[in-house]
Amino acid sequence: MNVSDVMTRPVVSVRSDATVMEAGKLMMQSRISGLPVVDAEDHVVGIVTERDFLRLARPETGGRPRWLELITNSNKVDALTRLREERVDRIMTLNPITTSEESSIEDVLGKMEKHSIKRLPVMRGAQLVGIVSRSDLLRGLMRSLRRASEAASEDALTRQRLTTLERDYWLRHGR
Repeated sequence: MNVSDVMTRPVVSVRSDATVMEAGKLMMQSRISGLPVVDAEDHVVGIVTERDFLRLARPETGGRPRWLELITNSNKVDALTRLREERVDRIMTLNPITTSEESSIEDVLGKMEKHSIKRLPVMRGAQLVGIVSRSDLLRGLMRSLRRASEAASEDALTRQRLTTLERDYWLRHGR
């Protein structure tokens, strides 16, 4: 099994000049926790995840995350305005680890573990063709287990039928 067997396509992505609010809305609507970030030529330049949103800090002070300001600050209008103007390219992770459609599942798992990441954009050359996440890998694993279970059940049924046929043969023809 390789990446093309389990990846999600088409992939939902966001432009690097989009606002954080636009990216967050897209993630919520698509029910996903991360987006590849592409430039004007659709080249992958980064990835933005829930983690990036949660660690979004004020650049001038390195202080607490802006989203926390919205919850705790009495002047929510200023915090919301600053957050709305923030661009994805200011919070994204640059140069994301990627994989190809032909990569093995083992290779993807190794990259995810080594880099402590949950998803990899899937590339065909310079073109973004999908994304593979831990949930995609789990779906692939469950599909493989189901197929193996069905094959084992079919084998058991075939053995049972052969045993019945053999018994019937010997009952008819004697031993």
